[in-house]
Amino acid sequence: MTALFILYIFLLLIIVGLIILQPDLGTAAIVFVIAISQLVSSGLSFKRILKVALFLIGVFIVAFLFVYFLHPDFFSSTKMARFSYLDPFNKENLDDSYQLRNGYYAIGNGGFFGNGLGASIQKLGYLPEAHTDFIMTIISEELGCFWPFTLPYFYLYFYKKAFSVVFLSQSTFDVLVAIGVLSWLSIQVFFNLGGVSGIIPLTGVPLPFMSYGGSSILALSCGLGFVLAGERRMKKQIEEGVFYA
Repeated sequence: MTALFILYIFLLLIIVGLIILQPDLGTAAIVFVIAISQLVSSGLSFKRILKVALFLIGVFIVAFLFVYFLHPDFFSSTKMARFSYLDPFNKENLDDSYQLRNGYYAIGNGGFFGNGLGASIQKLGYLPEAHTDFIMTIISEELGCFWPFTLPYFYLYFYKKAFSVVFLSQSTFDVLVAIGVLSWLSIQVFFNLGGVSGIIPLTGVPLPFMSYGGSSILALSCGLGFVLAGERRMKKQIEEGVFYA
């Protein structure tokens, strides 16, 4: 148990580290959150979870100091420009916060009821790559600022399926898969909408099932396929009274 636990943490750090070196901090954070959520839900004691948290914090501090002193170019102006969201209308941040500001203009231009489907102005060249991670600003401009508040209802079907597996399935594998997909979908929605609204730095993470990107849709569809398969096995277990590990 202990050896497998150490191996899990070791592989997690290797995978997250390689993704950061791409560099892709957004995807690295998503993978990390998924792995930790599954780890916390696997039945570990609070004492062991606390040890893991302290260990990961220590690893992060050591890695930060190592990169800061040996590879200071890692903290380039391009990476630090992500923090321009704190004051996007400052004259010194106009270039770095260009996309965020135009996203604000799109939301403000749409008002309460929007300009009409397909009537967005910002997507005609003012907002770069509007069909990717900033697609929600265009939706708000065309359909109104109330549309983002209806977004949770769009994902409600997927959440319902995953939660049913988490609370009713007797299969540890299916439960952990459902928790992983729930964490994945939730953290990706938070990163996208948080970045677009200026709550957190921009990460370039697509909005699930809405942003352009075939690989994102394919990966999310596979994850939800695993959840639906777990739900099917769960219903079979309940009907037949046979439980699997």
